[in-house]
Amino acid sequence: MREYRIGALQLFREISTGAGTVYPEDIDDYEGESKREEIGNTKNQRISIKILTPTDDVASKIIDELITSTDGNNNDIQIRYVQPKYHITTATIMIIDRKISLVLEKVDDAKEEFNEAVGLSTYSTSSPTVASYVSIIENFWDQIELYEEHKAKDRLEREFINLVAHELRTPTQAVLGYMELALMEASNNDTINSEKGGYIAAAYRNALRLQRLTKDILDIARIESNTLKLSKVRLDLVEKINDAISDIRHALVADRTTTIPTKDNTNTKIEFIKPDRLIFINADGLRIQEVITNLLTNAINATRNNNSTSSITVSIQVVEGSKSNDTENGNSTCVIVRIKDNGKGIDPEIMPRLFTKFVTKFESGLGLGLYISKSIILAHGGKIWGENNKDGNGATFNFSLPLSNN
Repeated sequence: MREYRIGALQLFREISTGAGTVYPEDIDDYEGESKREEIGNTKNQRISIKILTPTDDVASKIIDELITSTDGNNNDIQIRYVQPKYHITTATIMIIDRKISLVLEKVDDAKEEFNEAVGLSTYSTSSPTVASYVSIIENFWDQIELYEEHKAKDRLEREFINLVAHELRTPTQAVLGYMELALMEASNNDTINSEKGGYIAAAYRNALRLQRLTKDILDIARIESNTLKLSKVRLDLVEKINDAISDIRHALVADRTTTIPTKDNTNTKIEFIKPDRLIFINADGLRIQEVITNLLTNAINATRNNNSTSSITVSIQVVEGSKSNDTENGNSTCVIVRIKDNGKGIDPEIMPRLFTKFVTKFESGLGLGLYISKSIILAHGGKIWGENNKDGNGATFNFSLPLSNN
């Protein structure tokens, strides 16, 4: 803005269109004929200008004016913006033709006048000095270009994934509806043979898998575009855990490819150790239930083919923030939910990448559940972690959430 007030930016605009080029007749007599000849071919020459700068709302208006031509000529000005995290410079650097540099230190940013704000200024024609400044600016210029290209590519990818997931959701829901009707007819019609019923059940299971995958893809797109929305209400955490366990137990009816237990299946035991007090949290009930379901499903998969009786234990602990190292909720009271199994434990190979995308040791699934669960818990102001049990049997996954004070 100070450079604008002294006319420097206006001069940039003029010389970028050729309107501000110095002509031979403008040269004083004492500079001689050789000087006139030197610049004689520069009449109407367009000067290419690159500007690398941080910006704000006020500066943006000045820049818009700078790159907008009022005389019909096209500017040859390129501008790229330094992100705030890179804005550490306290100097203005100008380089001309890679031969001359002018560096002006800014000593008092509170001053409005240019000559009061700047301090020591260095003019140099030293090749090593100028080359150093050229290298700095070009590196920043290229980094910003790559960053903008990467950001645009990510945006297009998210939009594409979001579109595909939305388009898949509608026909998948229709297929599930028809499969449910077919299953009902098969169960009520004695003339349908068991083989045909098996085909229908298999189609239904795979449609369910497609529905879950579509939902996970949509969640990933929302998480990475920072559009994951939470509808927080005051809710009973114990009730949500009960709902998740109940859904898991009934899931075997639709998906027999897992070892999810029903009331008649004693191979896997899910025990919920309920607290002796009411536990209320401010949270999105559907999202918290999704996290619990993901962790329970992982525990079930981990105990599959277990030689001994598979066992999963869910427990809740209320912890004062100042007494716990397992939470990032400061001194506020939090609740920790633990889901412990006696399966094969967490593979040391994937432990450092446990909550990243596409990390799994299970034969089925894409490894998105833990990544989505972590994003949900973090969005609630909590923390999630996993660890192998000290006795060497199985693993325990934990997540903490702030306890409701009301």
